[in-house]
Amino acid sequence: MLIINNQITYRVVEDSMLIITPWNNAMHTIDNIAMYIFEALLEKKSEDYIAKEIVKKYDVDMSTAKKDLNDFIDSLIEKKIFIKEV
Repeated sequence: MLIINNQITYRVVEDSMLIITPWNNAMHTIDNIAMYIFEALLEKKSEDYIAKEIVKKYDVDMSTAKKDLNDFIDSLIEKKIFIKEV
Protein backbone atom coordinates (compact mmCIF):
# COMPACT_ATOMS: atom_id res chain seq x y z
CA MET A 1 0.00 0.00 0.00
CA LEU A 2 1.15 3.54 -0.72
CA ILE A 3 0.89 6.43 1.70
CA ILE A 4 1.45 10.08 0.93
CA ASN A 5 4.56 11.72 2.32
CA ASN A 6 3.19 14.14 4.91
CA GLN A 7 5.97 16.63 4.14
CA ILE A 8 4.67 17.49 0.67
CA THR A 9 2.23 20.21 -0.25
CA TYR A 10 -0.10 19.97 -3.23
CA ARG A 11 -2.74 22.15 -4.80
CA VAL A 12 -5.02 21.92 -7.83
CA VAL A 13 -4.58 24.87 -10.17
CA GLU A 14 -6.97 24.91 -13.14
CA ASP A 15 -6.45 21.61 -15.00
CA SER A 16 -3.29 20.48 -13.25
CA MET A 17 -1.85 19.83 -9.83
CA LEU A 18 1.26 21.37 -8.31
CA ILE A 19 3.21 19.26 -5.84
CA ILE A 20 5.99 20.78 -3.76
CA THR A 21 8.69 18.61 -2.23
CA PRO A 22 10.39 20.74 0.45
CA TRP A 23 13.49 18.56 0.91
CA ASN A 24 14.74 19.58 -2.54
CA ASN A 25 12.67 22.75 -3.06
CA ALA A 26 11.16 21.23 -6.21
CA MET A 27 7.78 21.86 -7.76
CA HIS A 28 6.20 19.10 -9.84
CA THR A 29 3.25 19.64 -12.18
CA ILE A 30 0.97 16.80 -13.16
CA ASP A 31 -1.85 16.71 -15.73
CA ASN A 32 -5.43 15.39 -15.61
CA ILE A 33 -4.79 11.67 -15.78
CA ALA A 34 -1.89 11.85 -13.34
CA MET A 35 -4.04 13.98 -11.05
CA TYR A 36 -6.78 11.32 -11.19
CA ILE A 37 -4.23 8.66 -10.22
CA PHE A 38 -2.80 10.84 -7.43
CA GLU A 39 -6.26 11.44 -5.95
CA ALA A 40 -7.22 7.75 -6.29
CA LEU A 41 -4.04 6.79 -4.41
CA LEU A 42 -4.95 9.28 -1.69
CA GLU A 43 -8.32 7.52 -1.42
CA LYS A 44 -6.46 4.18 -1.10
CA LYS A 45 -7.97 2.78 -4.32
CA SER A 46 -6.27 -0.40 -5.53
CA GLU A 47 -4.00 -0.33 -8.56
CA ASP A 48 -6.37 -2.73 -10.34
CA TYR A 49 -9.31 -0.40 -9.70
CA ILE A 50 -7.33 2.61 -10.95
CA ALA A 51 -6.21 0.76 -14.09
CA LYS A 52 -9.82 -0.24 -14.89
CA GLU A 53 -10.97 3.35 -14.46
CA ILE A 54 -8.18 4.61 -16.74
CA VAL A 55 -9.32 2.14 -19.42
CA LYS A 56 -12.91 3.44 -19.12
CA LYS A 57 -12.11 7.15 -18.92
CA TYR A 58 -9.23 7.46 -21.37
CA ASP A 59 -9.93 4.81 -24.02
CA VAL A 60 -6.69 2.84 -23.68
CA ASP A 61 -6.16 -0.90 -23.41
CA MET A 62 -5.52 -2.56 -20.04
CA SER A 63 -1.89 -3.38 -20.81
CA THR A 64 -1.09 0.27 -21.58
CA ALA A 65 -3.07 1.49 -18.56
CA LYS A 66 -1.21 -0.83 -16.17
CA LYS A 67 2.21 0.01 -17.60
CA ASP A 68 1.58 3.76 -17.48
CA LEU A 69 0.11 3.49 -13.97
CA ASN A 70 3.10 1.51 -12.70
CA ASP A 71 5.55 3.95 -14.32
CA PHE A 72 3.79 6.91 -12.71
CA ILE A 73 3.63 5.24 -9.29
CA ASP A 74 7.33 4.39 -9.55
CA SER A 75 8.10 8.05 -10.28
CA LEU A 76 6.02 9.16 -7.26
CA ILE A 77 7.97 6.75 -5.05
CA GLU A 78 11.32 7.78 -6.55
CA LYS A 79 10.51 11.45 -5.87
CA LYS A 80 9.39 10.45 -2.32
CA ILE A 81 5.93 11.93 -2.90
CA PHE A 82 4.39 8.60 -1.90
CA ILE A 83 6.02 6.01 0.32
CA LYS A 84 5.54 2.28 -0.06
CA GLU A 85 4.21 0.96 3.23
CA VAL A 86 5.81 -2.31 4.26
